[in-house]
Amino acid sequence: MNENPKISIIMPVFNAANFIQGCIDSILKQTLKDWELIIINDGSTDNTLNILQLLVDSRISINTNNHDFIASLNKGLSLSKGKYIVRMDADDIMLSERLQTQYDYMESNPEIDICGSWVETFGESNSIIQVPPDNIQICSSMLLYNPIIHPSVIMKRSVFHNDIANRYSYGYPYAEDYKLWTDLYLKGFRFNNIQKVLLRYRRSKDQVTNRYYLEMTDSSIKVRIEYAEHLIDKMCIHEKIFKPFFESLIDLFNCEVIDLNRLLSTIYYIYNDYYQEKK
Repeated sequence: MNENPKISIIMPVFNAANFIQGCIDSILKQTLKDWELIIINDGSTDNTLNILQLLVDSRISINTNNHDFIASLNKGLSLSKGKYIVRMDADDIMLSERLQTQYDYMESNPEIDICGSWVETFGESNSIIQVPPDNIQICSSMLLYNPIIHPSVIMKRSVFHNDIANRYSYGYPYAEDYKLWTDLYLKGFRFNNIQKVLLRYRRSKDQVTNRYYLEMTDSSIKVRIEYAEHLIDKMCIHEKIFKPFFESLIDLFNCEVIDLNRLLSTIYYIYNDYYQEKK
């Protein structure tokens, strides 16, 4: 195995025996061959580990962890050796050119630190999920929803290895990736989404986003509120005129004249316009 591969693929796995082989096959079929696959068996209790132990490829390592998704993600970051880190979920499928396309993009755009893509859903629903393309659109959209699809991302390893604080955080169950993106943007890192489907994303009633929908929603709201507070502070520092407006806006929210969606959407439009004017 190459000690310094181009790409480290990080994949925590929990009870994925029904899907893991298809996922692995899609990685083995990648047109870019210079990668390492870091699998973290996240406390599986089904046949997952037996399937993994049958894999014979020097680029694949199997690691173990107690059932703790965030700890497994961060363990994968620590073990990675590639120039770039790619996320993958055990029930999804990479298109064959995914790694090459994302690697070429990152090499050609060194100002970008984190890059996702469109995905095609399959299973219980079939659709194309399109996400915004550039840094400002992505980062203003974070006020309203998570515009970076976690298993589609490629990231510079230096983002995480140069500052251990840039890791997945506890306290935001089932939205830890959303929290990470907002934190990284506020630290000055730049985002993009390739406007092309590079991943097939499985939809099923058993996936985390369905089984823990209420917890994920609560965490996502927490992320949006914290992020909005930071953006308001950021705009008020640069433009003093914003302070009385935002104070009035927050008063309207606290008095229940407007709801959270109206509050965040107003901040979204102002933030977008503010940065468009600065271009």
